Amino acid sequence: MYGKPALILAMFATVIGSLSHAQATLAAVPDAPAAPSGLAASPAGSSVSLTWTNNATLPAATAGRIERSTDTGFTKSVTNFDVGPNATSYTDTTVTAGTTFHYRMLAQNLGRQSPWSNAVSILRPRTSAPVSFFGSQFACSAYCAGSFGWDKNTAVMTADSVPASTSFTKMLRVTYPKGSIDSGSAAKRGTPLGGAQAAIPLSAGATSATTTLQYYVRPQRGFLSIHGGKLPGLYGGNISTASGGHDPNGTNGWSGRLMWRNDNNGELYAYLADTVGYGMQLGCGNWTWQPGKWTKVQETVSLNTPGRSNGYITVYINGVPALDATGLRFRTVSSLQINGLFFSSFFGGSDKTWATPQTQHMDFAGFAVTHQPGSAPPAAACTVRLRHTP
Repeated sequence: MYGKPALILAMFATVIGSLSHAQATLAAVPDAPAAPSGLAASPAGSSVSLTWTNNATLPAATAGRIERSTDTGFTKSVTNFDVGPNATSYTDTTVTAGTTFHYRMLAQNLGRQSPWSNAVSILRPRTSAPVSFFGSQFACSAYCAGSFGWDKNTAVMTADSVPASTSFTKMLRVTYPKGSIDSGSAAKRGTPLGGAQAAIPLSAGATSATTTLQYYVRPQRGFLSIHGGKLPGLYGGNISTASGGHDPNGTNGWSGRLMWRNDNNGELYAYLADTVGYGMQLGCGNWTWQPGKWTKVQETVSLNTPGRSNGYITVYINGVPALDATGLRFRTVSSLQINGLFFSSFFGGSDKTWATPQTQHMDFAGFAVTHQPGSAPPAAACTVRLRHTP
C-alpha cells in the first residue's frame, strides 16, 4: 500500500518538471523585435537600392526579411530577400526594366516576427536619358541615376524658330500627359507618368569650381502652368537626398533646379544643407516664362567653403540678371561638389491639384557648361498662390 503514494509523488514530480521545462523554454524565447522604419527605395544603376532604420534591440541574432511584389497587396510575383542582423541597406539586382516593384520588410528572431515596415514603390525605367543630345560635356553609364519618363514622354526633334544668336539644330520635347504629376504618384495614386528626369554627370567629373549651366526652354503656346513644375538645374552628390521632400545634411547632396509657378512665374528651387522639408523657393516672380518663345537660361553655382555660408546661385534670363541668392550653405565637407545636370521636368507637387488638365509639352535645347560666374539682383521671397483646378 505504500507503493501507490510513492508512484503518485513520482508522477507529480514529473509533471512539475515538465511544466518547469516548458516555462524555461518560453522564458528563453525573446519578445518579437520592433519593426524596421523609414524604408526607402532609389535607383542604383540597373538595380534598386533599399535603405531603412533598424529598430531591433538585442539579441543581435535578429535578422530581417524583405518582401518584393508587383502589386500593392503583395500577392503577385512575391520574392523574399534575407538580410543580416545589423543591416540597414540592401541592393536588389534582380529588378526588371519597365516594371513597378513594391517593397516592405520585417525583423524576425527565433520564429517571432515584427509588424511590417512601411511599403515603398519604384519603377525601373526601360530607357535612360539620350545623353548624346546633351553633348560631350555630359556623360553617364547606360542608366543615369533617377531616370524616368524617357521612353514614354520625350522625343529628340529638329528645332524650329531658333533664336538668331544660337546654333542648336535639335530640341528635346518633353510631354506631360493629362492628369500627370510627380513620378511617385504614378505608383501611389495611379496618375499618368509625366515628364522626364535624370541626373547627368559632367563628363570631366565633379568640380568645386564656380559653374554656369546654360540651356534654352520653350513652353508650348497657351501653356497652362497650374501650381507649377520643375525645370533643369545643377546638382551635387545624390539627387535622392536632395529632392522629393528629403533633407540633405551637407555631406550627401544638394540641388538647384528652376521651376515654373502660377501664371508661368519663374523661381529657383533649391535643396541645400539648411533645407528642412521641401526645397527653398527663391526669386518667385523675378521673371516669367514666355509660352511659345525660347528663353535662354544661365544658372551659376558657386559652392560655399565648408564651415562658412558664402555660396551663391545667380540666374540670368535672356542675358538679363534675374536672381542673386547669396549666403548659401550647400555643403559641410569639401568632398561634396558640383556633379552635373539635374534634368528634371514634370508638373508637381505631389497631389492632384498640381496636375495638368490637358496633355502639354515643353522644348529644351542648347545645353552647355562654362566656368564663368556672373552677378544678378537680390533674391525675392516667393509667395506661391494656389488656386483650385479641375
